[in-house]
Formats: sequence, structure tokens, C-alpha cells
Amino acid sequence: MMFVLFLSLIYPLNGRGREEKRVLIKRPDPTAEARIVDRAEMEVKRQRLMEAKVRKQEIYERYAAAAKRTKADTPNAVNIEIQPDYTNWQDDGSGNVYMTALCRNTGSSYAAMIKATVMFFDIGDNYLGSDTGWVYGGTHNVRYGTLGYCTNELSPGEYGFFYVWPDVSYANAHSYSVSFTAEDSTLYPLAHAALAFDPDVYITDSGGDLEFYGDVRNSSSDYVTYFTEVHFAVYNTTSTKVIDVDFTFVDGSTYGMSTSAIYPGMSEPFDLVFAFCPISQTSGAYSSSFEWYEDYYAALPEVDPPFGTFETPLDGASVASSIAVTGWALDDSGIDNVKIYRKEGGGLVYIGDAVLVEGARPDVAAAFPEYPNNTRAGWGYMLLTNFLPNGGNGTYQIHAIATDIYSKSTTLGIKTIYCDNAHAVKPFGAIDTPTQGGSASGSNFINWGWVLTPQPNIIPTNGSTINVWVDGANLGHPNYNNYRPDIAGFFPGYANSNGAAGYFSLDTANYTNGVHTIQWTATDSGGNSDGIGSRYFSINNSASVSSYFSQAISQAKVPGISHLDNIPVDFSMPVKAAKGFDENSEPQIISWDEQGMNRTTMEELDRIEIVLSDRTNAKGYSYSGYMLVGNRLSSLPVGSTLDREKGTFKWNPGAGFLGRYKLVFVETGPNREMNKKDVIVEILPKQYKK
Repeated sequence: MMFVLFLSLIYPLNGRGREEKRVLIKRPDPTAEARIVDRAEMEVKRQRLMEAKVRKQEIYERYAAAAKRTKADTPNAVNIEIQPDYTNWQDDGSGNVYMTALCRNTGSSYAAMIKATVMFFDIGDNYLGSDTGWVYGGTHNVRYGTLGYCTNELSPGEYGFFYVWPDVSYANAHSYSVSFTAEDSTLYPLAHAALAFDPDVYITDSGGDLEFYGDVRNSSSDYVTYFTEVHFAVYNTTSTKVIDVDFTFVDGSTYGMSTSAIYPGMSEPFDLVFAFCPISQTSGAYSSSFEWYEDYYAALPEVDPPFGTFETPLDGASVASSIAVTGWALDDSGIDNVKIYRKEGGGLVYIGDAVLVEGARPDVAAAFPEYPNNTRAGWGYMLLTNFLPNGGNGTYQIHAIATDIYSKSTTLGIKTIYCDNAHAVKPFGAIDTPTQGGSASGSNFINWGWVLTPQPNIIPTNGSTINVWVDGANLGHPNYNNYRPDIAGFFPGYANSNGAAGYFSLDTANYTNGVHTIQWTATDSGGNSDGIGSRYFSINNSASVSSYFSQAISQAKVPGISHLDNIPVDFSMPVKAAKGFDENSEPQIISWDEQGMNRTTMEELDRIEIVLSDRTNAKGYSYSGYMLVGNRLSSLPVGSTLDREKGTFKWNPGAGFLGRYKLVFVETGPNREMNKKDVIVEILPKQYKK
């Protein structure tokens, strides 16, 4: 589609356009143009396009004020004329006119920032109302002002397209007149970036509607483009009239939210569905144009200190036992560490280092694509509050401080928490090996930890109510009831004080090399349950064996997002999900949202199991999965497991995962037929209960 509008006071282009020359509105053949229009949806589209008009106007006025402009000596060298035979009118579903049209630069000079003003009249030549539309199209691109807004221009003889949508009755509109204003773009430099479709625009049927998709490539060597948009005009099958105009951002983001850049030599995707253009009524012909903001690209110099957030626990939270301390941090040179402190008197006491987790915050990676290690912006630390002064009873102030590789530091935030472990009833404890952010290898790595629970309850000494989870999958029970003098001395008087330690033999050869999550859960004799010691660790084996229970496709090549464009979405079987660590809980159907996405929520540190298909015993089916980071696909998140035969996805996110995660799963059938399911999982801050 195209950008939607700019306004400006410019010299008139076209003497004819200023003549009050009325053109009769030729109504479309109702049999050829019949379309089912949903009034509410059409109004949503209208509102979006009008907002874009206003935005374009504001941008243009800002750039026009900054640019030095010399009026052309020959203003009539730019001459824009409407092409009535390629103009179309239709009822917008609310009884008003929606007009789409083609125009042409018949002058001898280049033109850009062209604005069409269309006035409508009834059968008695009474004025009904008007609207303005920005003209899109052309093969060259010019740059306005020093701030870098770029748009297409119409060379002499080239065609452009526009739409107007006045509050004028479709039934009463009988004729119209149009005038144009424009800039002589020979007064402006050409754009530095060069955008083109890579390699082509693809057209497909999207539930009966016309869909355009593909990739746009920036072939420059020095300039990036932000807020990149592509605009399209589509034509009907019977008389090649323009029947609709629309635009989308070229990065997979939604309107108004685009911050991704197209870097030199890179391509980025776009996808646009014309919701009111049934594919059966379109000819497959189209016109297109680009608009963007461009800037010179260079490696970011070391200038600024780190920045980011300290997000959980929520300020003022009442907590006990283990809590997730999380946020994100970035820096123009790179983050070296994030340290957690508590305030004591007038100073700070060190607690520990947070782990920077790959893929934990795809929202941050998409918002700051130019920063180093942006995919490792999310950080997390598990804090066992029982070890705070006074046994973890009282009010504490927690500080998170990020430091870059040049030792510049920033306090990301300060949280006040209220701890009451004296009245806590849930089990608590910690994992000792692997260490936080540490590594494991071999077929018999010993995973040590310890678990206690407040009196009067107990933990069975055989460890039967303690479970070990790796990447969301339950591996079994640890060997429990082992004495640890430090735990016995620090926590005397509990039923299991003299046997709090346990260990589990982990065969790391069953997992891919890379980062994984491990956590214990414990249930006491009173039925109280909690997670114990969630942490990240790395598996480093010289020849790791990938099984169906390894972190999904972490060793596989992740395709480009365009690879999935032609795979249909499967709505035939619902996606189900079960939450929590009770493996006997029945999965529930996930509801679809208005975009057809399966959407669900979970709390920090919780576990989710997603069932993609009811074909649990069917032969010949296989599953793959990906996470969407901005407009790129990546491996499924750390802490997850995909059973590629059964189509079940298990995920136990560690500390640092927070926000919305877009997952895509592809099912391949016995005959190599493929379909996909889109799932959005939103992780919410944990609501701590004692």
C-alpha cells in the first residue's frame, strides 16, 4: 500500500485543475463491482487512512519548514491530470463516496508531494463537499529537507494513484472537479537508499480476499530506512479501474508501531490483505510506491551509559521464599553485567549477578535493532528472600545496576519489597548445581539442591513429591534426605532440617548444546506447592545428541519468515493448553482472537504445555516451531521442549521472560502437506502468594 498523506501550501500545478471543469461520475456496473462491505470494518479502515493523512501532513509541514525552497521559474512545467477512465467510485458501506483514481504527470518537470483536491456536486451543480488525497507512485525517490523523509516522485509521463473519502452521499454525487498541487522535485536531492521488491511481489488468495506479500530490499551501502511503507493500488478485472488503495509497514509491524530498520543490503518482509477486494474481482495488476525515513548508518560509537528497566517484582509487592528479579538493559557498546544489590544504611550490599538471557525479550530486540546484543537484553535473577537479613522478614530495597564494557553504569530501578517468611506456608529451597548461568556436561551430571517446608508440614524423605524439570519436561524425583550442615544450621527446627539436600543424575547427552532451564517443584504433606530454584545453565558436550526432547530445533537452520508465507493457517483443530506443574491437568482450548491468533497468558516462572493437534497416535506427522523476534524467525525460546512427533510444546520460562511471545508451529503430514498454527503467549508479572 502507500503512505497516506502530506499537506502543504504549494504553487498550483495545473491550470486545468483550477478550472471548475465538472466531470460526470460514471457509476460502476453493479454486476461487475458488487462487493459485500462490512460497515464497521470499512469505518476502521477509513479511520486508519485518515490518521495516516494527518500524520503525513504533520511530517511534511515539519520538513518543509526546515528545507530551503526556491520556487520554480516555470510552475506549469509540473502538470498533473486525472485519468477519468481509470477512476472508480463506490459506496463505502455507510452511504458515502469512496473514490480511487489514477493521475498522470503530463508536464516536463518532475513532481512530488502531489495533493489532489476533489469537489463533488449533485445533479443541480450544487456543491456537496470535498476531500484531499496524496498521490503515490513513480519510480524515483526524493529526500525532503535534512531530516530525511523520502517519497516517490512522478517523472514526466508517469502515473500515480490516490483516493479521497469525503462525507458526501454516494447516491447524491453526480459530478466532480479535481485540482492538484505539487512540489517541483528537481529542487530536492535524490534519496540515498534504494528500495525495491526482492525479488517480486507475490499475490495470493487470503480467504477470498486479495493479499500482497514479499520482501523489500535496501540496496544502498550506507543508509538505513525507518518507518518504511509500501503503498499499492489494485485494479478490477473488467475495466482496469483503481478499485482500492492501501498501505502497510515493511517490517511485519502494525500501523503506528514500526521502528524496525532496513539495513544496507538487507531485505525485510511485508504482508497486506485488501479486506474489501475479493481476489475474484481483481485483475492482478497493481501500482506501488515507497515512503520512508532514512538515516546514515554507522556502527554506534561509545557515547551513552546503559539504559533499560527493572520490571519485577512489582514495587511494593508482598513476597516470601524465591522471587524473580527481572528487567532488560542495552548499551551502545554492549552490556557487561547487571548486578543486584540491597540497600543497607547509606550503602548497597551486593546480592548477585543477573543472567543476560538470549531471546528473553523479543519486544526489546525488535524495538532496538541497531544495538549490540539486542537479543540478549532480558536479564533475570532468582532471589531467595529467606537469606535476607532477619530471615527474610521486613522491608527491603532492591537495586538493579547495569554496567557497560567501558564501566559506565546506570541504576535501572529500585524496588521496595515486603517479605514475611515467618508466616509463609509453601516449600522453599534452592538449586546448587548447575550454578546460575553455569554449565553442565556428560551423561551423569549431578544436579544438587535442597528443599524445606514450614512446620507442621513435612517433605516425604523418599523425595516422591519433589520433581526435577528441564525445559518444561518432568524428569523424575531426586534422591532426597541428605544432610547438609550449612542448611541444618541456618534453618534449624524444620521437620527436614537434617535431610534437606537432594541430588539427581542428569544425562546431558539427551539435550542440544546451548542454554536450558532447570527447576525443582516441591509439594509438602499439607498440599502446599512451589517452585524451587529456577535457573539457566549451559550444556557443553563435544558431541551432543539431539532428541525429540531437546530444546526445539536449536541446532536446525531457522528459515526466513517469507518461508512460512504460503503455508495455510490450520483452523480445523483447536490448540489446547495446560498450565502449571500438575501433569494430570486437562488441557483447555485456547480461544482465537480477532486476527485468528491463538492467545493465552501465564505467570512468570510458571509452566505451560501446548497441544497442537489431537493426532497424538497418528503416523507420519512431524512438527517444527519458531519464535518471531520483530520480523525475523528464531529458535523456540530457552526453557522449552517440542515433541516433534506428538506435537506437544512444553515451556518453563526462567527469570527474565516477561511480555508477549509470538510462536509459530508448522505441521507436516504424511504426504508433505503443511499447515501452521500461530500462538501468542503473554507472560505476566508473578502475583506472589505466601
